[in-house]
Amino acid sequence: MFLLVNPPRDHVFHLSFPKEWKTNDISQLFSPFGNVHVSWIDETSAYVTLYKRDQAATALNALSNGESYKIMTYAKRKALLRGVSTPPSSTVLLKKQRICEGPPTKRRKLDSTSSNSDVRPKRSIDPIEEEHLESEDSQSSKRSNKAFMEDSSWD
Repeated sequence: MFLLVNPPRDHVFHLSFPKEWKTNDISQLFSPFGNVHVSWIDETSAYVTLYKRDQAATALNALSNGESYKIMTYAKRKALLRGVSTPPSSTVLLKKQRICEGPPTKRRKLDSTSSNSDVRPKRSIDPIEEEHLESEDSQSSKRSNKAFMEDSSWD
């Protein structure tokens, strides 16, 4: 069994900024720390990845007190989105997100008494009525090994 390990993302930041900002504005902000890759989330936020990983701490310290933007580490942003406790400055934002998201969804707890923790309860899915009718029709005609019917117009 392979264990998937998430690579470190200490060089990735979440940046909130004015709507007027463009990629060039973000690149200029981070220019003292080398080249960056900008992954837009929406028109006022993006993930910014530093190519020079060793500059991450310096960049965060230097850019932490910006007036027109807000920067946080990738880890802090993910914790905020998961609802993990965050510093007081983020508490208001977290509460607003929870109100917008609606009531929390309940999740089933797996039985902790089972000997194998990888065993999950089986789920059953009810067949779609159309599929049931099609399967009755196909039983009377020739069976095909194809998952779907090919069409001559595909050429």
